[in-house]
Amino acid sequence: MTAAADPPPRPSPLLPRRPTDSDVKVEAARSNRCLRLHEADQPESAPGAAPVWPAGSRPVVHENRRGVDVPGSGLVLEGETLKTGGGYADWNVPPPSGLTMPNECVADGTAFVVNPHSRITTR
Repeated sequence: MTAAADPPPRPSPLLPRRPTDSDVKVEAARSNRCLRLHEADQPESAPGAAPVWPAGSRPVVHENRRGVDVPGSGLVLEGETLKTGGGYADWNVPPPSGLTMPNECVADGTAFVVNPHSRITTR
């Protein structure tokens, strides 16, 4: 007698589906208060991804630029290019309880999860 095969494991919420080691550019959306991340080698017309910053990060405006203050890494501002660990994830898979983001920030369902154990460097 053969045992029924276990169903394939369900993807964990927000586990990166495609890690990246590319430089990522921070952009501020003109139509809302959202930041987007684009791989530096992508055209500006590419939709980018909504960043999921490490716990404790907070939004800031510094010298008229929007950004985020990331614990252990400091300010990350629009227009900067950053290098960090992380990867792309499907926001349409239910995120962990308590993790929220405005719908307009992740309208296409793509998020970039910044690895909380990776230091962010900017240029």
